Amino acid sequence: MDPRTAKFLVFTAFCILSLGAGYLSRKRGWVREDLSKRIHFHTITWFWTLGGIFSLWLLPVTRELGWLLGAMTFTVALSAYGMIPLAKWIGCTRPQIGVMAIGAGISNSGVTLGAYLCYCMLKPSEPALAYGNLFASLQLILAVPLIYPIAVHFSEEPSDHERPIIPFILSSIWDIRSLGLFAGAFGIALSAMHVPYPHFVIDYHILDAIVYICAAGGYFGIGLRLRLGDSGKHVPHHALMAVLKFAILPLIGYGIVLLLRLTPAPFPPLLEKAFLIESLIPAGTSVVILANLYHLDARLASIIWVVNTALFLLVPLPIILYLTM
Repeated sequence: MDPRTAKFLVFTAFCILSLGAGYLSRKRGWVREDLSKRIHFHTITWFWTLGGIFSLWLLPVTRELGWLLGAMTFTVALSAYGMIPLAKWIGCTRPQIGVMAIGAGISNSGVTLGAYLCYCMLKPSEPALAYGNLFASLQLILAVPLIYPIAVHFSEEPSDHERPIIPFILSSIWDIRSLGLFAGAFGIALSAMHVPYPHFVIDYHILDAIVYICAAGGYFGIGLRLRLGDSGKHVPHHALMAVLKFAILPLIGYGIVLLLRLTPAPFPPLLEKAFLIESLIPAGTSVVILANLYHLDARLASIIWVVNTALFLLVPLPIILYLTM
């Protein structure tokens, strides 16, 4: 078996076990459900931040990065903010609108799905994997100015919801939960200045350890919130998310690729293919984590994440496999 495949399978098994442990702990009464908020707060504030620095430090700063950052800013903003009126249209409550918008804007782009699919399906595989990880890293940065204000605005916590969006963005940036933005900028700055990467991070598998800690906290907290019996109560929510993720966003992604081909500096062929694959990826675990941190409907978020991922495995994934294999 390919070592990267084995590594992915081990990591996937660990994620599933963490999710199951959280689910079982709540069902058996071993852990209170509301503890998931504290778990997710510490996971995203400290370990996501540290992982962002080390990951983006490895990223070469090129013209492609600028093009990709612009394209992702457009798609994340369009999908997240475009989901808000659609969620209102199907009758979502305020906390549910926030969940739907976050799920629309953030995808499972990293090694747990999108990046690994790029690695498996595209050649050469190593640069394809790097492109896939790049999507996840940039998404982490974009979440602070684009997604966090949505979470604050639709929170169940009492707040001045009528404030304009710009003050919300500014307040989100200076929130301690937004350390990931500064960590990402710091990592890119280290790369741009060609500061030598510390070899001990690789030699002692420190980045791997951070990834596993993030997975343990993230999936265990999701398991505490997960109620599989709720899936049938939210059919309109699942249908809307599926149409956006698996029909509208891929078309937008393809349109961006075609437009860039008309410019003097289009995406390289490998990045084009990775961009199109990532345009089809379902909602990420961040929808549950942010729903917890910002007092949204975390139970809806957990079942949205599960069902959207399951639908991806049933429909878009076989199509991707057919077209790329």
